[in-house]
Amino acid sequence: MKIVDQLFGWVLVILGLVWTAFTFRAHGLGGISVYAPGAMIVLAGLVNVARAGSSSGMLRFASVFANLFVLSLSLANAFSMASVLRQNPQAPILVVAAVIETIFSIWG
Repeated sequence: MKIVDQLFGWVLVILGLVWTAFTFRAHGLGGISVYAPGAMIVLAGLVNVARAGSSSGMLRFASVFANLFVLSLSLANAFSMASVLRQNPQAPILVVAAVIETIFSIWG
């Protein structure tokens, strides 16, 4: 199960990088605040990868917090993009990865 946990942690990192790449494509360097969600997704993925290889209580707490934040962000994103989800498959993939990592961080 640790391999699956680490795999989905890396999926979050890749999706965060995709998010920031599309943000750069849409906004350029106009404002740094538009990059915050992508940075949070990358950091949550890295925390999950670190948690999968460790048993630290504080790391687990940070992972749960980060995953719940990314889950709420991804759900809001998916609902706001409901009419164009076929053109944006990264949105439902992010929701699935966030749900799986939230489950792993709470019960893992």
